[in-house]
Amino acid sequence: MEIIRTVEIMAHFQFIFDAPTAGFMRIFFILFWLGLTFVSAGQDYVSSGIIAYHAGAYERCVEDLTKSLRNASSLGVTTRAKAHFYRGMARSKLMTTSPGSSALGTSPTMSILEDLTRARNLDSQWAEKANPELKQIISQIVLTVRADYERALQTKDPNVSRPLLSAASDKLLACMESVKSAMVVELMAQVCRAHGDVYYNMAEVGDPMEVQRQFLAHYSQAVEYYELFLTLREGNATLYGTLQLLSKRLGDAERESRYAYLASQIGE
Repeated sequence: MEIIRTVEIMAHFQFIFDAPTAGFMRIFFILFWLGLTFVSAGQDYVSSGIIAYHAGAYERCVEDLTKSLRNASSLGVTTRAKAHFYRGMARSKLMTTSPGSSALGTSPTMSILEDLTRARNLDSQWAEKANPELKQIISQIVLTVRADYERALQTKDPNVSRPLLSAASDKLLACMESVKSAMVVELMAQVCRAHGDVYYNMAEVGDPMEVQRQFLAHYSQAVEYYELFLTLREGNATLYGTLQLLSKRLGDAERESRYAYLASQIGE
């Protein structure tokens, strides 16, 4: 349709193409017009996607908004924020109405999180709309991660627990990049510690140096996130005891002593 439209307009401006510079002008005109129609098409897809959303045609909404965002740079910032917001909301609706829909992709909750986060970061107007939805989707992600974390703790097979904990870490990190809540940070610290424990318990299996490198790395991450948690919430004797143990395993005597003291002060 756009090609036919372009040909019709070229016929209307035939006098340009009859000029001595016809070759150059023809190329310039075609490129210019196709550029305009490409931008227009992107904006049209945003409009049709939003109409589809309000009509309850959520798959069509996702399809049209995905087309519009393939060339996001052609859209204004507010329009891009709007497209991300409605695509995220459409996927959220599909999780309830059509959980098997191909429009959801392989990881629907993470796709929704990404869209709503982008909408929030792009435009303050859409941030107000996205923030409540972000809290809701993060709560859903945390429930899933906590279930995977519990499964990882229950199994003694590192080939089962490690993939579960790795996936949990990736999801929580995405949540933290969107909204830094104490709930997410604390769970991230627990997941990191559990991941470190898996490698610590594997110390006599496989390559000892590689296993040691892995559990030290995960313990260091656990300490980092526990300490971040302490900037958001008050600590208790159990948490300080955990940090004392992790510091000991990391060979950090100064940190170990500090948390031993803090734990003893709460106990008194």
